[in-house]
Order: sequence, then structure tokens, then C-alpha cells
Amino acid sequence: MNISEFSILKNNGFSEAFTSIESALKYYYSDPEVCCSLFRKALESILNDVYSLFGHSVIGQNKLDIDNLDKVIPDKFHDDNIILEMHNIRIIGNAYTHRNDNFDRDAKKDRYTCYVAMKTIARWLIECKHLYPEYLREAEARREERKKNKRIYTSIFLAGLGIVATALGINKIGKK
Repeated sequence: MNISEFSILKNNGFSEAFTSIESALKYYYSDPEVCCSLFRKALESILNDVYSLFGHSVIGQNKLDIDNLDKVIPDKFHDDNIILEMHNIRIIGNAYTHRNDNFDRDAKKDRYTCYVAMKTIARWLIECKHLYPEYLREAEARREERKKNKRIYTSIFLAGLGIVATALGINKIGKK
């Protein structure tokens, strides 16, 4: 496992997420349990970046923040698999963060699951960052087109209403 696979995060302005993942990976071989709990912390950073990218602020509760992504991420960028991966990291990380005596997990397997999930999420986040500005421009163009069409239709309606009112006014004058 190599931190260089996550350099794209740092190179695209997600330095805090990169640093958090780097911290988790420092323990990948030496302490898989710590690695898993630190991946959960890295998820918090990723969630903050996702919310920020789409113009929102996190609530500060991982589960709630993940559950609310449907309201934060535009449909074009929404991916159920990404949300599932976030929940996987959260659940695994919580298991190692909030330990109990009946703990029966495979830390080596769990650290790999978190690693793969984080790579998937990181690629998705970078793709969103690159595509989102164009999406915003297109959305603004559609909004402007709707406003323009609304003005045109309003003008046509008002002109038609004026014609009808004039015609009715002429008929009333002619009947007197």
C-alpha cells in the first residue's frame, strides 16, 4: 500500500484528506487496528471536502453526514457505491475506535477494505472536482434560458391580453 496512490488528492487541493490518509497508512503494516480507526478519521476529512465542493458544511456526525449526501450531491454526481464505501469505512473505523470486549474482527482484512474504499472515494472526489465547474456553467445557462423564455412568454401573454382587452373595449364602445 502506497501513499503515492493518493497524491492526486494533495495535487487537487485536498491536502487535509491526503494527510489523514497518510497517517492511516503509516500504521498499515505495524498496527492494522490503528490503521482502521485512522481511516475513519480520514473519512471525516473526505466528507468535509465533499460537502465543501458542493457548497455545504458538514454536520459533524459521520453517519448523518453520509446519510445527508443525497441532499448535498447533485444527481449527476451521486453514486450509491461511493456512499456504501463511506459507510463501510465508518462502520469498520467505529469498530476499532469504540472497542469492546466481544471484539471479533479481522484487522488485516478490514484495513485493506478501508484502503480500497478510500481509493474509490478519492477517484470519485477528483472526478467531481473536475466536472463540477462545467456542471455549474451548464446549470446557469439552463437557468438563464428559462428566465429568457419566461420573459418571452410573459410578453406574448401580456400582448395577447392587451389585444383581447382592446377588442373587448372596442366591442363595448360599439354597443353603446
